[in-house]
Amino acid sequence: MDLPRGFMEPAFFEKVLDRLEDIQAISPEKTYIALFNWGEPALHKKFPEFTKILTNRNYNWTFSTNASVLPVLDECNFSRLHYVIFQCLDLVRNHMIGFMALILKKF
Repeated sequence: MDLPRGFMEPAFFEKVLDRLEDIQAISPEKTYIALFNWGEPALHKKFPEFTKILTNRNYNWTFSTNASVLPVLDECNFSRLHYVIFQCLDLVRNHMIGFMALILKKF
């Protein structure tokens, strides 16, 4: 299958979730969705939309970050955020501390 390269669109993400739910591969009761794998999710300009999609579908979710690029946190929905994985190098330690403080303000 020849898929386009680049960032996934939220509408496509919803179609993937729909399909996986249809075949009962995932459900909010048994699945945590992880927004990471070989990349920095915070680089996606539509990251807040993904958080809203997962929250509206009642999925618990997680993401990883090195906190060197911070998403637009005010637009994110963290109500179903289960945990955050911080991958921290000494070069980004100060950014990580600021990022953690911003997330904690949301709770």
